[in-house]
Amino acid sequence: MDIKTVREIFLNARDMVVELKKSGENKEYALSITRGPRGEFKPFYLSKPFTRDVPYGVKVTRSILESFRVQAEESLRNSGKGVSRYIHSWSVLNAALIARIALDLASQLVARTYEYEIPPPNPRSKPKHLRL
Repeated sequence: MDIKTVREIFLNARDMVVELKKSGENKEYALSITRGPRGEFKPFYLSKPFTRDVPYGVKVTRSILESFRVQAEESLRNSGKGVSRYIHSWSVLNAALIARIALDLASQLVARTYEYEIPPPNPRSKPKHLRL
């Protein structure tokens, strides 16, 4: 996957659908990652069927999302062109969001991040930014 797509996933993490889909023939699960409704459900990633075991599928998904997070942060850190150096940490693909996606996948095989509530900011605390 190219870095532009990885960045798009990272920066639009609150508008995604992550799903473990069963293939018809062999009953194995494949991983699908698309944008949500704001991105017109644009497909990002579709794996070949790779497991019959949901917990293993969730583990692989976490690993892939973590890899995207690391790649995007590194890429944005090294790029000063057209990218804000300060990004709200709640709006991007972060460890807490990856954990929430994994919980939803384990229980219902799909995570729709655009349905997640974002906690209101505490007016007494400074906004947390990723320093890139």
